[in-house]
Amino acid sequence: MYRKGLPSTDIARLVGVPHSTLRYHLLVAKSMNPELADEHRANVRRRVSPRSLRLMEALIARIKDTGRYPSSKDPDHKGRSLFVWLNRRRMEDAAGTLHVEIREGLDAALPGWRGTRRVVADEALWQKNLAELATYRAGGNDWPRRRNAGNEEERKLGAWLSKQRRHRIRETLDSARSKALDEKVPGWTQRRKRSPPKV
Repeated sequence: MYRKGLPSTDIARLVGVPHSTLRYHLLVAKSMNPELADEHRANVRRRVSPRSLRLMEALIARIKDTGRYPSSKDPDHKGRSLFVWLNRRRMEDAAGTLHVEIREGLDAALPGWRGTRRVVADEALWQKNLAELATYRAGGNDWPRRRNAGNEEERKLGAWLSKQRRHRIRETLDSARSKALDEKVPGWTQRRKRSPPKV
């Protein structure tokens, strides 16, 4: 059934076993026969439901607005339902049953969406700080300082930028992040211009 493209949730329901048990056996079968997953994906002929597309768009918009992924503890029902929807898409992706259109949409808008909540939250915060730094520089400001900053925003951005520079020097900065910095804030490796000494 799996080879013919039937989703694992439907197979579990038809056979009358818990989905977790079926997933375990599918993992074992796929490790013994790597072509199984490819055959399954080739035979999946599902259409993306309009509801799934709406939820994906709502999730992307919410993350861009708030700078964080939804949580099971969100105070509003919409946040909790988006959390459940995303977790189901992660499980489908791990099982190889996620619809291509959803996978490509999430990959394009939310790099790292497959990761653990902590990794995903860190990536969202990093992207938010990058956007704030780009806005700060677009306002005609010099590079932010972490010490002797004019305000809390400058101090926070200065500390974040200093950390990115340290990662670059130590060669621990992810290449995708380095590229994003180069694109959004060109010259980010330069130091602040020193003012002439007071006489």
